[in-house]
Amino acid sequence: MMLGQDIRDLIPFSVSALDFPDNKILDWAKSWMGSDLSGPLTPEGWFTTGHQPGVHFWAPPPAAALVAVEEIAQSKLKQPFEVTHVFVCPQLLYFEDWRRRFGKELDFLAFY
Repeated sequence: MMLGQDIRDLIPFSVSALDFPDNKILDWAKSWMGSDLSGPLTPEGWFTTGHQPGVHFWAPPPAAALVAVEEIAQSKLKQPFEVTHVFVCPQLLYFEDWRRRFGKELDFLAFY
């Protein structure tokens, strides 16, 4: 920062939890979800597949986490007893706007 570099260039807002090297999160999710895990949703799947019955694995980057949580809320509103969502996101913006939404919409929170 003293050299004039913007600190926002150093924070990976566009990197999801699955994009980090030596990532074991997907293996961990497969270990307890078994055959119910269909793979992580793509951003296009947030608006279609994420609203259908089943178990869905969400791994958005922090910059898109609020949009993903809003789509989870709509999905739970449409089919409250037929969808399960597993949400994994780096804890970079926990104290920002979407912290309150996490507490309302998600049943279980785990941070790393």
